[in-house]
Amino acid sequence: MEPERLRIGLGRFGPDWDEGTNPLEAGLDRTLDYRKGCYVGQEVVAKATYIGQVSRRLVRLAWRGAAVAPGTAILGGRLPGRITSCAAVPGSDEVFALGVVRRDSAAAGTPLQVGEGGPQALVTGYPYRSAEKPV
Repeated sequence: MEPERLRIGLGRFGPDWDEGTNPLEAGLDRTLDYRKGCYVGQEVVAKATYIGQVSRRLVRLAWRGAAVAPGTAILGGRLPGRITSCAAVPGSDEVFALGVVRRDSAAAGTPLQVGEGGPQALVTGYPYRSAEKPV
């Protein structure tokens, strides 16, 4: 179940985002109701949606080799990101993961290095049902 969850990009509260994460960074844009009245964080979400862009995005990653521990650095782009969840497919060398990277490294097809001397991962997209165009 875990590799399949990560392959399609179903993030979870705790490992992949927490109460300090902007919902747009976590790919939770589909859960936002812009017609709702005032709520905590509304100004930040509105500014990111209508004026600017978020600086980081949760992305789906895939590579062949061994799984790595959550927190492993993702190298590439201007600043490193980090793996939030990772699992290998049993009986295969396929690995799927979710990780947080800078917006300039979040496009599908972007190759990224996982850890120092680790595998080369490929960004396969944003989380499940998230907007494919970065906010």
